[in-house]
Amino acid sequence: MTYDDTHSGTDGTRTRVDGPHLDFENSEARVSDLLRAAAERAVPLVEGTADDSLGMPTPCAEYDVRALLNHLYAVVVNFQALAAKEPADFSEIPDRTAAPGWREGFAVETGRLVEAWAAPGAEEGTSGAMGLPARTVGAMALLDLTVHAW
Repeated sequence: MTYDDTHSGTDGTRTRVDGPHLDFENSEARVSDLLRAAAERAVPLVEGTADDSLGMPTPCAEYDVRALLNHLYAVVVNFQALAAKEPADFSEIPDRTAAPGWREGFAVETGRLVEAWAAPGAEEGTSGAMGLPARTVGAMALLDLTVHAW
């Protein structure tokens, strides 16, 4: 997977992050296997997030910890639909951290994300309204789950 991204710091600076390069589109790696590995690292971090840290800043100036977790939760839920070639709705990001059991809910939904991308045909064709190759959309979910947990 090629990972080149730019993020805004809390001080307004932009930082370019380069990571290992793998030609994902020509790789035999399954999206679900990569998502499972990312989930194994992300879920414990989310589960260990203390309530008193939710208002803390993150390296992305646009997000405090609460907003970042809610964004990641929306990704985990909506990319399940995209794996099934169904529409996804990113227009509203509810505050899931305000609900009881949100940490456990994140773990459950992340498991469903892995299952959705393991389903036969999930990596084939185009995905949902995005009109992108399904593997590319799966890589987008992988990128969010990896980077935002990092």
